Amino acid sequence: MKKKGNIIISILFIILVFFIGLSLLTHTIIHTKIIRARTKKILETDNIHQNLIQYLHSFREKIFQENLQNFKNPETDYFNKTNFPNSKTNNVLIKNSFKYISIPKKYYKRIRVNDNLLATSERNNLCLSSNAIIKIISGKIPFTLIPFFINKEVNIPKDVFMQENNIKSKKHENLIVNNSKTEFNVSEFLINSLKIKGNILSWRNVREKFGFELSDEPIDEGIYILSEDDVVESIFVQGNVERMIFSIQDNIQNIQIIKEGNSYEVNYIPNDTYFICWDNTIDDQSIFKEKIIVNGNIGSIEQKDEAGFLEDSNIKLFSSGTTIIKTSLKTKNFDSKKTKLTNLTLISSFNALSNSVNPKSNIIVDAQNETEIHASIIINGKFTNKTQDLKLSGSLFAKDLENKGLIEIEHSNSKFDSGNYFRTIDFKYLKEFFIDSIEEIYYE
Repeated sequence: MKKKGNIIISILFIILVFFIGLSLLTHTIIHTKIIRARTKKILETDNIHQNLIQYLHSFREKIFQENLQNFKNPETDYFNKTNFPNSKTNNVLIKNSFKYISIPKKYYKRIRVNDNLLATSERNNLCLSSNAIIKIISGKIPFTLIPFFINKEVNIPKDVFMQENNIKSKKHENLIVNNSKTEFNVSEFLINSLKIKGNILSWRNVREKFGFELSDEPIDEGIYILSEDDVVESIFVQGNVERMIFSIQDNIQNIQIIKEGNSYEVNYIPNDTYFICWDNTIDDQSIFKEKIIVNGNIGSIEQKDEAGFLEDSNIKLFSSGTTIIKTSLKTKNFDSKKTKLTNLTLISSFNALSNSVNPKSNIIVDAQNETEIHASIIINGKFTNKTQDLKLSGSLFAKDLENKGLIEIEHSNSKFDSGNYFRTIDFKYLKEFFIDSIEEIYYE
């Protein structure tokens, strides 16, 4: 009985070992099949992903090279199945599906085009879905909404122009070189800045505004303050200025104007009833509208210390001739990731009050070493950079360009709403393209 029991136990043990081995073998086979299937799925999904990424890259390049001015309504006339049919590469089929939202603004409209792309494999039911977002601005676009706009005709592709002129966008923004019709209403800007009644900019109207004897002759050289009802609308400078120096102290904005060897200083708090200047007849509880009109050249614009502008400032500086920037022009506590608006808008244009017989408007950056400018620049003439490394956080509109160094653009819109005066007429600007998502979905 003892031997018989040992035999039964041995047989049971052998059977147990057999079933354990069989289970391990089955598990190994199943696990191997799972790994093989998973590996196959990963490889096929990766193939779809690579083809989708390549398509999206080509898609972006295509739309940025397209001239949207050829389409009345690009959101429908361009972004459709005709221009973007189904694409098949490496057994991967990619389909586009376009939708758009149009948001009207004061002078223009913002258009958001959503493209839902499906990339499917012809060998199985694997599918990736991607959402591409294209942002377009259409209509009368303020120049300050476009990071870089050289309004002239060139005989080379835009990308070649940027490369030859050593111009870069920090965030890969769309930079424009295009001879398009624009509105440069400098007379209207000056009429509103000087609070002139009517729509004619003339010396007779300027003289009437400042209380001088009426004639068609220019007023004498000097600096004049236009103040009405405890509001300082603007500071008008007749003739050239040697230097203009910006600085800050605590919450006070300081502007120093040096003309004919004499210094004229303004201290004010933006958007507040505090204004101190050389003219004692001006109420020190006035609000300053921060407009400075120079009917002439500005020999040097400078900042004192590390920053020249308060975060609340909204300075509009106009010149009718040549303006030279000699130092960096920075805003206090500036952070390009958080700061959305520039505090300085530089405008240069000849006009009905210009002194010169053959007026030319230019802005020249002639500073040493690396220069950083936080400003929106609008020139009805030429922009020249003589510094080795210029970082512009803001925007630039000009009719011509000369660059002797490197210009790096990072867009910020102006705090000054310039759309009433300086804008395109009927322009379509491709502002932004980005991929919102790429994900795997179930597809039958």
